Amino acid sequence: MTFSRDNQQLLQLGHGLMTEFDNFIAFELHKPIIHHLKNIKKGEQVYIYGEQSTGCSHLAKATCVYHQNLQSVYLPLSTLKFLDRSMLEGIGQVDLICIEDIDQLAGNKPQQLILFDLINICSSHSVSMLLTAHIKPGRMDDWLPDLRTRFQAMCNWQMPSLNDDDKAKILMDWLDKQNMLLDVEVVHYSFKHINRDLSLVKSLLESFLKYCMKLKKKPNIRSLREFSS
Repeated sequence: MTFSRDNQQLLQLGHGLMTEFDNFIAFELHKPIIHHLKNIKKGEQVYIYGEQSTGCSHLAKATCVYHQNLQSVYLPLSTLKFLDRSMLEGIGQVDLICIEDIDQLAGNKPQQLILFDLINICSSHSVSMLLTAHIKPGRMDDWLPDLRTRFQAMCNWQMPSLNDDDKAKILMDWLDKQNMLLDVEVVHYSFKHINRDLSLVKSLLESFLKYCMKLKKKPNIRSLREFSS
């Protein structure tokens, strides 16, 4: 899909929050990655990998939004599930292609071959590429060897892992942007006793706050225990 500030998929956190670099909670190790993406060169190919909920998706979308002067295409494979060979046509008219969650193609050799051809065509037409995944290229044992070599030849960035304090800071910032009030102790409790996955806790707390509003309960740890039991 063609990507622009007025035509972008909404973040899974909802409420129409724009996915831009300014809305990304950047810790020190994120800064060189963001700087690189803001200054991606014509024909450059970048591969970003990291654990779930470390921000790969956000940065992929933010890169497309940031480069307003480029004709961008954004392909979220977690949604699309597969690549269509017809997309190889007219690649020369595109400036930037962002393909998110290429892990979806693991073990699928026909799909990997399409991606391999797409990378080669982008190289020959000097089309910039950004790929995101949750796996390091060197560990792709069930991938086409030539494709794995292409990934390794790209500029590789590993997203830093987030500890519970980092995640809490991200969630508190998100809650503030949504005008939702919640004590940080409740957020820390969620990570320590319920789940450590940022996306799951985010969804849980959003539902929890709606639950509290509906039943006119205080959104404290006691109410969260009742809600999650």
